[in-house]
Amino acid sequence: MAWIDLPGGVSLDKLLTGFSVCVLTWTLILLLHAYQHRRNGFGVLSWIREKKATFAVGLSVTLIIALLRAFTKDMAQLLTYMGFQPGPSAAISIGMAIAALLLGFKPPSKKKENDENNES
Repeated sequence: MAWIDLPGGVSLDKLLTGFSVCVLTWTLILLLHAYQHRRNGFGVLSWIREKKATFAVGLSVTLIIALLRAFTKDMAQLLTYMGFQPGPSAAISIGMAIAALLLGFKPPSKKKENDENNES
């Protein structure tokens, strides 16, 4: 089977594997964090519905990192400089970093009409 080498010096199979591991890592961390804070009445489907914006940001950040890694050699050097050594553990480390970013991410809340009337 022929592997597809991308311009960034990484093969497509390694990039897809790393992307999947990274997404799985930050998703599991967010899931465990939510479960710890709401043990009673916790539902995975309701949690996913609540966190749509967080998932969109997480997938966007992961995709941007993966695309930059796939098409530029400078991204590999930048990741090495930041401490993410190439290999299987890099995807887990990047997933943990993205989870830390997402745990601090607070999407804007929708104001109710009562709040808008009180401000006037």
